[in-house]
Amino acid sequence: MLKNNQSDTSVQKLSAFEAESLISGLAALSIDTVGSEKWTNQHQNLEKLNIQVISFIKNGHVFTYHKAHLNIQGQRDEFVTTSLVSENKIGVLIHELLVIEVWQGRVFPHVLNDVSSEISTQLFHEATLVNFLEVAMTDKNAVLSADEAMIELIDYCSRKIAYLCN
Repeated sequence: MLKNNQSDTSVQKLSAFEAESLISGLAALSIDTVGSEKWTNQHQNLEKLNIQVISFIKNGHVFTYHKAHLNIQGQRDEFVTTSLVSENKIGVLIHELLVIEVWQGRVFPHVLNDVSSEISTQLFHEATLVNFLEVAMTDKNAVLSADEAMIELIDYCSRKIAYLCN
C-alpha cells in the first residue's frame, strides 16, 4: 500500500508529444497477430495511453483514477482523445476491440488450459479497449470520427448486454 506522499512510479505520465507518437503508431492488426510481439507492443502502448493513474490515500485505502476521466470531470484539455481524433484512430480502437472479441470466442477456448501471463494479457486487452473507448466517446468529435465503425461498436455493446442478460 502507498504511504502518504508516495506515488506509484510504475506508471509514468505521458506528454502530449509522447501520446501523439504512440497514437500515430496504432494499427489495425489481424487476429493472427494476437499474442505476437507486434501485438504485445501495441497493447503496451494502449495501456500507456489509457492508464495515467493518480493514486492517493484516503482513510487507509488507495484510490486510483484514470487521468482521462479526471480531465473530463475537470473539463481540461484531453490531448489523448484529441490526438485519437486527429490521427483518425478511433476506428482502429474499435477494430482492435472486435478482433479481441473474435479471438476470445474462437481461439481462447482452445488454449483455455494455458494459464500463462500472455493469455491473461490478451483477456485484459478487451477491458483496456472498452475503458479507452468509454473515455474517448465522451467527446463529440471522437463519436463523429468513428464513422461507420460506430455501427460495429453499437453491435458489440448490444452483444455484451445480451450476454449479461442471459
